[in-house]
Parts: sequence; structure tokens; C-alpha cells
Amino acid sequence: MLLAVLTVGYLALTNENATVGYELRTLEQRVDTLRQETRRLELQSINAQAMDTLTARVADLGYVPVAHVKYLEPSAGIVAAR
Repeated sequence: MLLAVLTVGYLALTNENATVGYELRTLEQRVDTLRQETRRLELQSINAQAMDTLTARVADLGYVPVAHVKYLEPSAGIVAAR
């Protein structure tokens, strides 16, 4: 009887370890996938911020360079009145 109980306990522990190992392997694969996705997104972000890409996007949007910028200078007068 004791041998049967020990055998069942051993099988239960072995099954639990196998299940945990499978879940761990699945999580490790998910981490690897997320790391690859992160690298891909970082490269995509760097490419989007590159000067050549920005210049092409500005041209596509039809923006033109500004020849002269005129800044407003605040006066010491009243800004708002009641």
C-alpha cells in the first residue's frame, strides 16, 4: 500500500514538473519573440527619425522653407482687461 502511495505521489510530482517545464519554455519563447519585436520597433523608430526620411516626409506634405521669421515681442502693457 505504501509503495502504491509513493508511486502515485512520484507520478504526480513528475507530471507537475513536466507541466511547469513546458510553461517555462513557452514563456521563454514569448520573451524571445518580444525582444525581437522590440529590436524591430527600435530600428523602425530610428529609421523614422533619420534626416533623409524626415526630409522626404516634409516634401510629401508640401511644406516649404520659411525665408524670414518675424517674432512678436511682448510689451509691458496690459495683457487682459476687465
